[in-house]
Amino acid sequence: MMHRYPEPPDAPWALLARHLAAEASAAERADLRAWVQADPSHLQILTTVTRAWERAGEAAAQPVLFSPADVEAAWQRFRP
Repeated sequence: MMHRYPEPPDAPWALLARHLAAEASAAERADLRAWVQADPSHLQILTTVTRAWERAGEAAAQPVLFSPADVEAAWQRFRP
């Protein structure tokens, strides 16, 4: 079950993405620091997004391998 959380209206999502991808300029990093310092909830948002980013990277690094038996079993579930 996926949980839906309200999106903070003032979260700079593009800036957060650039920061996490290590593509933020010095000025953007300063803007992000100012945003984090402006409200205690902003640090929580940054922390949550950073954890999700790190977990996604860990999951993506693992190749998904299926044996021929796994593939055949999956096909059997969809065949009439």
